[in-house]
This record gives sequence, structure tokens and C-alpha cells, in this order.
Amino acid sequence: MSELADGRDLRWESHRERRRQLILVAAVAVIEDSAPGAELSIQDVADRAGLQRNAVHRYFGTRAGFNRAVQAHVVADGREAIRRALVLRGSVDDLVRDAVAAVIGWVDAHPNLHAVCERELGDGLPSELFVAMEALGAEIADVMRSVLVALGASPERVDAAALDLLAIGVIGQVRGTLAHWMHQAPRQISSVALTDRLTTWLMSQIDSEAAQVGVRLGAL
Repeated sequence: MSELADGRDLRWESHRERRRQLILVAAVAVIEDSAPGAELSIQDVADRAGLQRNAVHRYFGTRAGFNRAVQAHVVADGREAIRRALVLRGSVDDLVRDAVAAVIGWVDAHPNLHAVCERELGDGLPSELFVAMEALGAEIADVMRSVLVALGASPERVDAAALDLLAIGVIGQVRGTLAHWMHQAPRQISSVALTDRLTTWLMSQIDSEAAQVGVRLGAL
């Protein structure tokens, strides 16, 4: 009896997750098609998903819960674009440039989704973007730590706390610069030029930290 119940529970959870994903994908489509800054309509999302409005509430509970789930889904999509670029295929400069280009490319292609990522949810909890930035910062710090050690730095000399702060700092710099760039009308610099500038600025900071442990990234 318990095995049958367990099987039913697993099937229900699988069905529930598929429905949740269907609604989230529909929400993204509605956001992309809406005017910039438009409020996300649950009815529009339900219509796009081919469901009744109450189905959205059934799977996400409150409006605040729905908004958070949508933001988490959008942030995860943007973060995945960055993660795919965090692979050392050439020099460190190439790695930074690829990551910056990935961020700029995603934001430029999805301005409405970028606005959703930046939105405070007003429920007293950190935004999903803040949570993702913390996790991405730790990931970038690990990459930098591995690169420095691979290039000859003594592990004991690598300051993990400093790298963590540097990683969060460069993420914040990219975020702030992009937010300003996205609101320029007309834009005063192209996406390619912005990638070049940000790469140069970030590499200067990373080079400085590497020099503290005797590694010259600029010479690679």
C-alpha cells in the first residue's frame, strides 16, 4: 500500500513540477512581449499557459510567491548564460571578456527580463538576484583562486577573503554599469565597446590582486 502511495506521490510531484515550469515559461513569454515596466498580469500568464487563473494560485500560492518564483526562474536563465562562459579556454583576459560579453549579450537581448531581475520583491527577503550574485561571486572567486595557484601562486599566499570581496566587487561594477547603460537613450557606447571597457577595467583590478601573490596575468 505504501509503495502505491509513494508512486502516486512521485507522479503528482512530477506533474506539479511540469505545470509550474509551464507557467513560468508562459510568464517569461508574457514579460518579453509586454511594454517595458508593465505589471505582470496573472490572467495573461494563465491564458498563455492555457490554464485557468486559479491554477497559477494553486501552484504558487500568493502573488508574492508567484513573483519570487518568476524572478528566480529569470535569474537562473541569466546566470546559466554566465556560467557557460566561465571556462578557461585561453588567457584570463579571454575568460573575463567572454563572461562580460555573455552578461551584456543576455541583458541587451532581454531588457524586460533584466528589469524583472533588478526588481525588489517587497516581501522582506533578499531578492533572487542578490542570492544569485552571492553564489556567482563564490564561483568566480573559486575560479580566480584556481587560476592563481595553477600559475604558480602559493596556496597559503592566496587571500580567499580578498578574492571573495573582489568577485562581489566586479559583479557589482558590471551590474551598476549595465543598469546605467540600459537606461541611456540613445546609448552612448555600443555593446562591443562596453565589453572592451569593462574587460579592461576588471582586468586591472584582477591583475592588481594577482600581483599581491607574485602572478603577472597581464604577461600571459
